[in-house]
Amino acid sequence: MKIMFKAVIPIIALVGFCPVTLAQTKPPISPLQRAANNSLNYASPYKPGTVTGVVSGPYGSILFVELEDKTKLRFHHPSTRGIRGDRVLVLQKNEEYFLIESANPK
Repeated sequence: MKIMFKAVIPIIALVGFCPVTLAQTKPPISPLQRAANNSLNYASPYKPGTVTGVVSGPYGSILFVELEDKTKLRFHHPSTRGIRGDRVLVLQKNEEYFLIESANPK
């Protein structure tokens, strides 16, 4: 009887003093809500740009790219068919820029 009493008292104490709370999840924010809510300060890491110059050689081309915010960049591209005026997509990650897509939209 003493063993059962010693086992039941801590269980009752835990139930009595520890409130049970249910975990609640936040609903995910849709892209439309994110766009409408300026307080989130979401900035896309992808930036569109335009090829402003091309220097071609036997080992590829050097593309000179100007982003919409007037940032000027230079990329090495393995092909030799870069054309001035092409639209490109650039990824900015950790203060580095990466050329994602180089295409001439028609």
